[in-house]
Amino acid sequence: MAEQQAPKITIEEVLNRIAEVNNRLRILEENITQQRKKMELIDNTMNSNNKGTQRSVEEMKIKIESLFNDFDDTKNTIRMLIKQMQAFAPQSELKVLKKYVDLFDPTQMLTKEEVENIIEKKLRERMK
Repeated sequence: MAEQQAPKITIEEVLNRIAEVNNRLRILEENITQQRKKMELIDNTMNSNNKGTQRSVEEMKIKIESLFNDFDDTKNTIRMLIKQMQAFAPQSELKVLKKYVDLFDPTQMLTKEEVENIIEKKLRERMK
């Protein structure tokens, strides 16, 4: 049997390979560092956006609550107006009142002085 000889590798080749591996490792570490920085930036941006969104949601809740309160106030006002309107005279009663006002038209009524003048005038006419 023939003995196999191991390939001869010089120290210089080993050092070159170690340097190459070392360079690759450094590049990978730099890539990982850059990725970590990007992830941190994304995380900070998301946190900032989340805080802004939470603030907007809280403001919207307050506005919606205010709208509901205004709506309740409006409903109560309408209910109060309806109760007051129910106390108004119905249309049939208003028609009866109109007939009485037309019958006893205050603009056609005479004052006390006018009645006295008419009576005096009539008395003078009779005496003549």
